[in-house]
Amino acid sequence: MGDLDGKAGVELLVLGRKKLLLYARQGATFVVKDTLKAGFGEDFLKVSAGDTDNDGMAEIYLVSRYGIRARSAVLKWDGTFKRLDRRAGHMQAVKDPASGKALLLFQDSKVDEFFSGRIYGMKYGEGGKLIKGEKLPELEGVQFYTLALFDTDKDGDSEWIGLGDESRLYVWDKQGEVLWRGDKHLGGTNNAIALGNAEPGEPPPTIAFNSRPLITDIDGDGKREILAIKNIPLIEHVANFKVYTKSLLIVYRIEEGQRLSPAWTTGDIDWCLTDMQAQGQTLFLAAQKGKVSNIGKGSSQIMWFE
Repeated sequence: MGDLDGKAGVELLVLGRKKLLLYARQGATFVVKDTLKAGFGEDFLKVSAGDTDNDGMAEIYLVSRYGIRARSAVLKWDGTFKRLDRRAGHMQAVKDPASGKALLLFQDSKVDEFFSGRIYGMKYGEGGKLIKGEKLPELEGVQFYTLALFDTDKDGDSEWIGLGDESRLYVWDKQGEVLWRGDKHLGGTNNAIALGNAEPGEPPPTIAFNSRPLITDIDGDGKREILAIKNIPLIEHVANFKVYTKSLLIVYRIEEGQRLSPAWTTGDIDWCLTDMQAQGQTLFLAAQKGKVSNIGKGSSQIMWFE
């Protein structure tokens, strides 16, 4: 979500495999303002928005599966969608909650490696052309789409937060050193694709696109907490075929020494949560009903809490 047209409002982007829907606030609800359909042979995977070129309007970074590689498109919306750039690889806009500024991240995608190589910051050069900037440090087991920034020790320099090995929550410093690692397995999502080589009779490996942790003042005490999703599968002990039907949210507080501690956990939510965003004191959750069969239509919804 973001101010896409520079008119001080906030638009909401909702993604399906074949459509990107743009909603605008109207009174107590949201209404559809525009729709972008996927091209032939294209499946949408992730979307983010942020004003990474500092022109007062947030750009849209739309990531698709095209064949066996990821491809990212850079879009503007000023009443209609306009494509500014497109390239192979993954892009996402990440906001620093302290400064409010957006940073654009990039990771390559190759035929034999859907997430390939190091992660880079991107910047706009002459003529508005996107170029690679600073290389991020090696972050142990990091899942690209879960990366977030947060100044955990309030020294003016943000740390990286995200899911790493075994989908545990990590805090890394700017040199890539692990400052803290959780013991809970988080994430799990129905936003996943089957891709890659498999043994005869076995399904292809699953590539999941977990949601990033959300940094927000969830309880209104004036301090930001870290909110993470844990989805619950219908059947637990299956390697490459899991359908998530329930979820819960875990809230972490920052303790001394950049240590995170679980403060409280919600009860079970009867949906798989695929993303979350916050705007002021409003929490938005993207929810999807997991289903085992491909027969019939699935269902999803956006929930918000003020």
